[in-house]
Amino acid sequence: MKNNEINELYNSIQNINIFESDKWLHDFNFISASIGTLLPKLSFNEHLKIAKKSAFYQILSSRDERNYDLIRQIKKIDFNLKKRILVTFHYSSYRLLNSLLISWSVPFKLVADDNYIKKQGDSTIESYNKIAKELGVKAYDFEIINAEERTVIFKCLKAINEGYSLVFYADGNSGIGGMTKNQKNIIKIPFLESSLYVRKGIAVIASLLKVPICVILLKRNILTDSVEIFCEEDIDFPENRKDENDLKACTINIFENLEKRLSEDPGQWEGWFYYHNFIEFSQNKPKGNYGSTSIFNNRFYGVGKLSGIFYILDKNTLKLIPISEEVYLELLNIIKHNKIEKDFPLLKSLKKEKIIINI
Repeated sequence: MKNNEINELYNSIQNINIFESDKWLHDFNFISASIGTLLPKLSFNEHLKIAKKSAFYQILSSRDERNYDLIRQIKKIDFNLKKRILVTFHYSSYRLLNSLLISWSVPFKLVADDNYIKKQGDSTIESYNKIAKELGVKAYDFEIINAEERTVIFKCLKAINEGYSLVFYADGNSGIGGMTKNQKNIIKIPFLESSLYVRKGIAVIASLLKVPICVILLKRNILTDSVEIFCEEDIDFPENRKDENDLKACTINIFENLEKRLSEDPGQWEGWFYYHNFIEFSQNKPKGNYGSTSIFNNRFYGVGKLSGIFYILDKNTLKLIPISEEVYLELLNIIKHNKIEKDFPLLKSLKKEKIIINI
């Protein structure tokens, strides 16, 4: 992907007006809610920047997966990547990792949930073989192991014994159900300035297989057209898979790597688009700190449309308040122009709830 193409993509994302698109506005409401909980000191304008940057890197990652010039120039890291549990996140140009492992002749199998396999399984396998062919390297017996099948442990053990590594995306929680799905497999960990519900399966599998964990993150620099690789070598596997404290400590250790990257550059994480399903939102509304010069309190509220239903979103509780189309259009007009008519029927009640604020 050439620099001018990257610049065109970046500018096209920056020029998006989220208030002109029902889908963008709806997605942004939940992105903003997540940012407000995990990084509460950031202003609404920072939320906008992070959302657009995240969308940019989401697209760039897909294009970088087959950016062969970039792939060839990245040197293999000085670490044994075979017969390991390799963990990464949907951060920056994350799709490059598979391509790099192929380029470096590292045999691996991907471990993913049923939702991923149904939606992207065939295309992922096809992509693996095409990339290996284009790079002129050996294509190993690549497969995607279903993390939700009972045979997952046996398949993972077989892969390790045959010299393969196992690749996991620790934040691969985009499936339906959120924190209510398979609760026995989910634990709560501290994260940034709040907490997340995450899967403990990686720690469990590592404990069962007695295999060390290596966390790898990629950070794309579009100015220099380069990639920086962050690698934490050999996180110890939990000695006792039934010890919840050991599993939690291992999982926290894994996620600390993402936490550090987000503290430095939150805009490169794709997870903002779906991680509201795994955040426990507070029932207590923060006082002050609106962080906005808008009459509409867009720091703590959003308006949107979903499947023909118009709503106000309380970003602190993630609760939707149904409203009429007339009220929705009036609020959208207030947001767009930062101006309100004094005869707006709901002015008094919205001010009382601090959805409309004085500036």
